Amino acid sequence: MAIKEKLPSPSEVAKSIEISQPEETQTQNIETVFAQEEIQKIQKLQSDLNATLFQFGQLKVNQIKLEAQEKILQDQLTDLEKQETDIAKELTDKYGKGSLDIETGKFSPLE
Repeated sequence: MAIKEKLPSPSEVAKSIEISQPEETQTQNIETVFAQEEIQKIQKLQSDLNATLFQFGQLKVNQIKLEAQEKILQDQLTDLEKQETDIAKELTDKYGKGSLDIETGKFSPLE
């Protein structure tokens, strides 16, 4: 049994597919040049997007700094409250319960 017809090569098959495609598909490979106005719109959009992302980054950095500063102030407040408690205990142990007028320095014991 002899083969009378030659099988097409892959490139021949590809060429036959390209030829049989509708014209719409063939014109999709043609480059299109955008109008300058369209390019400027896209460039402005990219610029605005980059500026907004940069501002988000700055905001996050500021947030991190504020959180660190808040932690420092919380620690400072805790320390001051401990000092207040220690001083109140020390003065109560020394003078007893009462009230102190900071302006005059006079202590009035509770009766």
